[in-house]
Amino acid sequence: MALDIFELAHDPNTSIDLLAKLAEDESSALRGAVASNINVSSEILTKLSKDISPWVRKSVACHPNTSINVLSSLSKDKDKWVLFCLAGNANTPSHVLDILASDKDEWVVGNVSLNTSTSPDTLSLLAKHKNKFIRSKVADNPNTPSNVLTTLSKDDYEYVRANVGSNPNTHVATLIELSKDDNWYVRTSIVDNENTPIFVLNKLANDMNDEVNILAKERLNGF
Repeated sequence: MALDIFELAHDPNTSIDLLAKLAEDESSALRGAVASNINVSSEILTKLSKDISPWVRKSVACHPNTSINVLSSLSKDKDKWVLFCLAGNANTPSHVLDILASDKDEWVVGNVSLNTSTSPDTLSLLAKHKNKFIRSKVADNPNTPSNVLTTLSKDDYEYVRANVGSNPNTHVATLIELSKDDNWYVRTSIVDNENTPIFVLNKLANDMNDEVNILAKERLNGF
């Protein structure tokens, strides 16, 4: 019987009235399931945002139906996983993401770095972060300014440079420089970038590394 209740809580076809009733259940696991239901209303999520269980609040912070006001309020939550989900929610306001960018937990900051709602100014600051994985996520964000990507293209960490190579905001001049990178993986990263010139692809088609030249030839065959 309990399994049936959980199935109802997760089922997108469950009525809002029944979800509202389940949201008042004594089981935090069941309330969390309601908060994860793709069709749960913003009103129910607002109520659950004040739940005693951090796992329920975490689900609220992740949900696309959670209102802007509730997302802003959750920025004051003390639980790191609530903040982690909040930092990854594309609906989280940029001013909240600006605050979370300074969080002491680098998992939270990492999600801010990937969030497409993060402001270019904040991404520019995070591009200087000491953590290479955070810089790598900034390099992967399509909202990162091209001048910042140019700076990151010289990063010591190859995965930062590779993410610059695949970023649609990367300047052609930067892509040309990355085509000369010593690391083969970085060179492969620019192959599928729409901004990579054909003459660069022709050069990569003759690269000494088979991974690079095969991918470049495949891309050229697609023209």
